[in-house]
Amino acid sequence: MKRTKQFSIWIIALLAMTVTNYAWAADTQKPTAGKYIFIGSTNKSIELSWSVGSDNVTSYNKLKYRVYYKEISTGISDASDFLTNKTEYSISGLKANSEYEVTILVFDEANNYATYGGRRIKTKVSLDRKAPVLDQFYQYGNYPEKIIMKWNDATDDVTPPDKMRYTVKYQKTGTSTASYAIVKTPVKGCTIVGLEPGVNYTVTLIAYDEAGNNSVSKQRKITTSPDNVDPKPGTYSSITSTKNSITVNWTKGSDNRSPDDQLWYKVWWKKTSDEGWSTSELMRNTTSYTITGLQPDTEYVVEVEVYDEAENDASYGKRTIKTEQATTPAVSVMRVTLNRNTFTINADYSIVQLTATVYPSNASNKSLTWASSDPTIVSVDSKGLVTIHKKGKARVTATANDGSRQSDTCVFDVIRTVANETVDGLRVYAHGGALYLTLPAAQTVHIYNVQGALVKTLSLPAGDHVQPLTEGMYLVRVGEQVIKVMVK
Repeated sequence: MKRTKQFSIWIIALLAMTVTNYAWAADTQKPTAGKYIFIGSTNKSIELSWSVGSDNVTSYNKLKYRVYYKEISTGISDASDFLTNKTEYSISGLKANSEYEVTILVFDEANNYATYGGRRIKTKVSLDRKAPVLDQFYQYGNYPEKIIMKWNDATDDVTPPDKMRYTVKYQKTGTSTASYAIVKTPVKGCTIVGLEPGVNYTVTLIAYDEAGNNSVSKQRKITTSPDNVDPKPGTYSSITSTKNSITVNWTKGSDNRSPDDQLWYKVWWKKTSDEGWSTSELMRNTTSYTITGLQPDTEYVVEVEVYDEAENDASYGKRTIKTEQATTPAVSVMRVTLNRNTFTINADYSIVQLTATVYPSNASNKSLTWASSDPTIVSVDSKGLVTIHKKGKARVTATANDGSRQSDTCVFDVIRTVANETVDGLRVYAHGGALYLTLPAAQTVHIYNVQGALVKTLSLPAGDHVQPLTEGMYLVRVGEQVIKVMVK
């Protein structure tokens, strides 16, 4: 069927607010409309694109377009803003599964216009089948002739919180007739008035998303009469601290009317030396709270209070706890320095004490690990005492234990030993004003001075022996072995 060029009343009404410019009155010729290129829809929008129009005076890039649309079932209409040099538009915020009529008009600079013709298109059925998630509502106060309700935003996978809608269902307990309070604006509360005093009401909250899916809260029985009974507090489960925080845990309280999950809690705290208190926000259905921003090594008083929906309250009692001491930041070792970095042994030392200095002096961990690259030549104990064993070269290293890998090394060059000759299990050395011998078998030991005079003859069994001697150089003969030692 061929369409006529007659405009419907709804377009004419919108045009009455649009065509008010008389500056181009000399131009009375209408522009030429283009064609629709694409018309498509989702469950919430209609997408349009069209070809450029033309005009006898106005250039194509100065032509303006306006999209008019109307919902068929309700007759509600609207229009876009003027679109200059644009050939596509998205109409959003529409109802799912609803039929709309759309029309595009093109305007020249004299406000002459032409229509692209009307088109009808239906939005798609909503793909949202998932109900929103609704938190349990709570009552605020107890009154003889009204119920004040509040709730948190319901959440949905598609609908934003400000687009959710709510309905409150209420009825006298024991009756079959229910009343409804429809909340049309995106608020999170409702006051039901005109109720009978001293009556039990069953109340339910229902949340709807834009697709019509809904969730229903648990029913609550609320009595329209004052509640003057304080709730009963639970007990503290634990109170622990760090250097800057205190964590308080408690068990739930109970009440004669408010359910356990509708009780509110507040935590108070202060230094024991202060007068004023700090406090948390009111927290519903909560049994733990961490107080932060506290001073280390400081004593605090904490208290938990429980509130019912009529704002009656009770205290869990005051408790005192001290925050932990502040920990000093670890100071790493920056350098390790030995008192010697080279040491030549030429029959003059049997032991050498190395000393290490750790920098900085306030390093957190100043302990060291001592090690020899060849313990058969020189060995070292945990305090840096080096024992000379035989000819050769070896490195003794002191390494910081804090993980910084700082270290220093002393290189020992043993040319000739005074003290630690070991041959076939025989060991002879001098230390601390005495001669030390380790004999693998029973032997006769002859000790001579440097002039060749016999100082002492010892008949010794196998094992370790110590013979005190005066300071000086000695020749020790054990069997066929002659060993020179220096006693200091």
